[in-house]
Order: sequence, then structure tokens, then C-alpha cells
Amino acid sequence: MAEEAEDLRPYQLHITCKPKSEPRIRAVLVHDTGPSEVIFLRGIDTTRADDGSETRLTAHLLAGRDAASQLEQLVSRLSLEPGIHGVHWHSADEPDLAPALGAPDEQSGPPDGE
Repeated sequence: MAEEAEDLRPYQLHITCKPKSEPRIRAVLVHDTGPSEVIFLRGIDTTRADDGSETRLTAHLLAGRDAASQLEQLVSRLSLEPGIHGVHWHSADEPDLAPALGAPDEQSGPPDGE
């Protein structure tokens, strides 16, 4: 068992949704991570837009090294829920690159002057 725990890595799942969709999204997260024993939910943080137009949920997960397919299935499942504006995941050991997905490859290093 200790050997299995060492193979678990932290991941983050980011979900942007309408505020009224938040309870349903939380229920899906708990349901789809609880009994799987592949992805473990460690916590959920909520941030609301100042104008109340959207909610951002960040789910903190632990999963095995080969969890990409399970995480993709979870993202696919969540993306079908009404009120979802965006869903993506990344390794918590690495920066969240989603905001920079449109950036050219040559900008992957630090900007000049840093």
C-alpha cells in the first residue's frame, strides 16, 4: 500500500461554471472520484467573480502516473453538464498552462529581462 501511495501525484481540475450549476458540479466530482480508487478528491476551492456571473471550482486530486485517461474522461463528463463555461486539468507539480494555450511555442521560456 505504501508503494501505491508513492505513485500518486497531485493534479488540479479547474471548472468555470454558472453559480447555479456549482452544487451539481460538486456532486459529480464527489461521485466520480470517490469510489474509483484511481482518482482521489482531496479538496475543492471555490472562487466567485465579483459580478456574480461565474464560479471557478478548483478540485485538488491525487492520481496515479497513468491517470491521464481517467482525468480526460472526467473532463469529458463534466463538459457535458449544463452551465459549464470551461474545464481543464493539469499536474499540480507544473504550472497551469491553459491560459497560455494560444501563445506561440517560442514564448514558453521566461520573458526577456527576467
